[in-house]
Amino acid sequence: MDYHLNKGDMKSVVYCVDRGMKKGKSHARIWLPPPNVVKSIMQYFEDKKDVNGAEKFIEVLKTVQPELPTEVFEALIRTYAASGKTSPGMRLRLKMENATVNEATEKLLDQVCAE
Repeated sequence: MDYHLNKGDMKSVVYCVDRGMKKGKSHARIWLPPPNVVKSIMQYFEDKKDVNGAEKFIEVLKTVQPELPTEVFEALIRTYAASGKTSPGMRLRLKMENATVNEATEKLLDQVCAE
């Protein structure tokens, strides 16, 4: 994974992290990707404007880390905003996750939650 990260091959990084989390869980071991890798992956999805990829990644990440850091949700909101997609239930989701976003993300949230 580090090799791919250093080479900037984020598609392979996403694959390695996904497989690592799923394999660890299937063998009754929990493997968490380092925070800098999670941040890089979320940045990758934001740059690609890939909401579905980000959502799938978060779904798998939550299986090994039920309480995600706020930064993950802020990156998700930026991804939604970059792609032009909306998610009317995002505020409720943040409340359920006990995530408090910063002021800049709160402004994007107004755009993302618009119906």
